[in-house]
Amino acid sequence: MRFIFLKTLIVFAAGFCLFIFLYHQHQVQNTQNAVKEHARIVAGSVWDLNPQASGEYLRAVAMNNHYEYIVVEDVDGKEFIKVHPPEINAFEKKLVSLKLIPRKTVSADIFYDEELIGKVKARWLDKSVYVYAYAFLVAMLLFVVVQLYSRILNAKKTLEKKVDERTRNLIQKTEELQAAQEELRYSEELHRVTIGSISDPVFITDDNRNFTYIGANVSHRLGYSVDEVRAMGNIKALVGRRLFELEALKRSGEIRNIESRITGKDGTKHIFLTNIKYVSIKNGTILYTFHEISDLKTAYDAQAESEKSYRTLAENLPGLVYRVFLNENNRIQFFNHMLEPMTGYREAELTRDTVCSVGFKIVPEDRERIASGIQRAIAEKKPFDMEYAFLHKSDGLKYFHERGRPVFDEAGNPLYIDGVIFDITKNKEAIYKHQELENQLRQAQKLEALGALAGGITHDFNNILTSIYGYSQLALLEMPDDSKVRTYLKDMHDAADRARELVKQILTFSRQESQTQSPVNVGIIVKEALKLLRASIPSTIEIRQNIDRNCGSVLANPTQIHQILMNLCTNAYHAMRETGGVLSVFLKPVDIAGGEVINGISFTAGPYLHLEVSDTGAGMSAEMLDRIFEPYFTTKARGEGTGMGLSVVHGIVKTHGGNITVNSEPGQGSAFHIYWPAIKQNAPVEKTEFTESIPRGFETIMLVDDEEPTLLVEEAILKRLGYQVYSFSDPLRALAYFQDRADRFDLVVTDMTMPDMTGADFFKRVRAHRNDIPVILCTGYSEIITEKAAEKIGISAFVMKPIQIKDFAVILRKLLDEAAGGKEAN
Repeated sequence: MRFIFLKTLIVFAAGFCLFIFLYHQHQVQNTQNAVKEHARIVAGSVWDLNPQASGEYLRAVAMNNHYEYIVVEDVDGKEFIKVHPPEINAFEKKLVSLKLIPRKTVSADIFYDEELIGKVKARWLDKSVYVYAYAFLVAMLLFVVVQLYSRILNAKKTLEKKVDERTRNLIQKTEELQAAQEELRYSEELHRVTIGSISDPVFITDDNRNFTYIGANVSHRLGYSVDEVRAMGNIKALVGRRLFELEALKRSGEIRNIESRITGKDGTKHIFLTNIKYVSIKNGTILYTFHEISDLKTAYDAQAESEKSYRTLAENLPGLVYRVFLNENNRIQFFNHMLEPMTGYREAELTRDTVCSVGFKIVPEDRERIASGIQRAIAEKKPFDMEYAFLHKSDGLKYFHERGRPVFDEAGNPLYIDGVIFDITKNKEAIYKHQELENQLRQAQKLEALGALAGGITHDFNNILTSIYGYSQLALLEMPDDSKVRTYLKDMHDAADRARELVKQILTFSRQESQTQSPVNVGIIVKEALKLLRASIPSTIEIRQNIDRNCGSVLANPTQIHQILMNLCTNAYHAMRETGGVLSVFLKPVDIAGGEVINGISFTAGPYLHLEVSDTGAGMSAEMLDRIFEPYFTTKARGEGTGMGLSVVHGIVKTHGGNITVNSEPGQGSAFHIYWPAIKQNAPVEKTEFTESIPRGFETIMLVDDEEPTLLVEEAILKRLGYQVYSFSDPLRALAYFQDRADRFDLVVTDMTMPDMTGADFFKRVRAHRNDIPVILCTGYSEIITEKAAEKIGISAFVMKPIQIKDFAVILRKLLDEAAGGKEAN
């Protein structure tokens, strides 16, 4: 280690000295070259002509090149120019005195036109000591790093040596441990194989008969797991009685062939011959071996029973009991009395040449499965258990559950099958009914979830619709009757009004409330819907309509009629969007005679309104036609439809007392036919509210709604009606303002769903300060409060958004007039 250190130090010192020598030579050469350059420049200035310029140049050179002085002499040695730069600092003076900064005189001849005219001498201060010091520090750092690296390498070698030694020790100990474990594993495996090869249950207990070991074969015989038997604690809990006296066992050492009975997990009674031996095993002293003789015992018992008792037992069973001899061409030995009640056939009807078979009465789709199942049971010498459908002689389809077991002789040849057949028709029907109810429940839950979703979406949609509906009404009030723009606004208002009704319908659906119906002119709705559809359906699809002018009216909800047509026409569009085609809509009145059947549906006599929507698209197969009205069934690609359209159409038609049928074949298009019962009452003529006078006022109203667009349109409506309006989007700020100026306001209009405070809470706080002020609650959707609930807590009026100006104006005027009358009476 010391030799390496000295060797490294010598290399370091030699390298450092070589560096100093080379660097010094380099600096001297550079200085010599610099002085020669100074001489050349001074010669160029021709000193006797411009000595001042030469002096300035040399002064600058002296400062930049660490010269103590620089002198220009002529050929006689006379100083012509001598320049001294500023004196060096005290520290460098000290270094100069210590000769750490050596001085060196460097000279160069001055030639002018190749004639020697003088000489430049410079006293140069060699300040390379700074470089040497820096180089020395770097070299020392490298030296230290080398030393540290050397020490690390040595430490690493030492550590690796120790690790190798420790590893060898661990490997040796691991091998010894593995050998011991292998020997233990061999002993355990020998024990496990020995015990596992015993097919009978094996137990070991202590002197108190508590389990210390339970053989895994207990599950094969009794059905209990090892943990379940261990949970019993004592073998007496398993056997049910005391098998022996401990003292007697100790004296004899072994007790053999004790008959014991154990009930299996499935309730099966098992009979065993039990051998008990007193042993010496860790945590155990008594060894039990149970050899099952249940089959042998059963055989002995069966032989002891007479044919009469056997038949009596069979006759008392609730199923069809039989025995069929396999080696006698499937001859039936007997049936019990349940043959005819279960199958409808007498034994003589099923017996030919002493051979009786009911297999040909099993439905064809189950027949092969049952036959192969019985053959497999015989081949595998196992019982069989199967269900199948059976054709009863006079009572249609029945469902049977059959259990049987083949019996073999000592040579393993099949003798006969004993079996029992149970009628499970009622159970099957109950299961099918239960499944049907489950399906209905799932559909109901889906619809309930859809209703909740629809309610939430409708709340946001209603706020948007409020602005469209409100501003369209305001625009119509301002627009002259002869303006063409008024026509556009009227169409927009009618569409918004239809959307408003649709929102009400969705909210009614989400709350599972009944729809209101009234006399409706279906022809007007059909024309309006087709007018809207024309703008959204591509020109490759031609729309043909034939609307009878004398259609009459039906009792219906106009929005739902509109929804039916939009759904049917949209489906027709999807069927033709790639190839184009013709969408036909026909509406006409028809008279149907009593009992007449149209497309499989029987009609009662009377006048009907017949709507037909047909297309020339791809059509549908018979399988699709059977399912098109099922909820969530759709033929559209993923993301294009939910499968609710036609099921909703079917539901609406049925709620209106009508019928819907469909005709379609692949490649022939589809045609939907709807029949509504017609009524004699004519549909009321819709009045345009913008041609009638609307009540106005001048009172002061507080308006509260957290939705800014809704607040603005309601404020515009109220101001258009002549009222002074104070609008607030924050209910807390509105309440604070009202508390200070309660007498200023004649009426309050508030939204229901707001942050920090609901409309109902806002109403209560307002009434707490002034109990006579009328309050109108406006809402687009609320699960918290209904019109009846609002009336019950004292709210003056309940208005659904979007607001209809005329109706809103009438309510405002009515409440304000009633409030004014009340004040006069007081």
